[in-house]
Amino acid sequence: MQMRVAHFVISIAAIILLAACRTEIPENIKTEMANAPEVIDFNFHVKPILADRCFACHGPDVNKRKADLRLDIE
Repeated sequence: MQMRVAHFVISIAAIILLAACRTEIPENIKTEMANAPEVIDFNFHVKPILADRCFACHGPDVNKRKADLRLDIE
């Protein structure tokens, strides 16, 4: 019974989220999408962003870690 309620709540939340989404993509996003590479390489495109913005608080240094989310381990 609880599983049905959970699925129902998730379904309603998804419907509300989709209804709230705009149908038009803003111009700045269109420009970025047009300039994006066809193939995204994790080590070249994603990992540098994580290293610059995320690993300080979500990496191996226990003294700097601010949350239980670890990005340095699988």
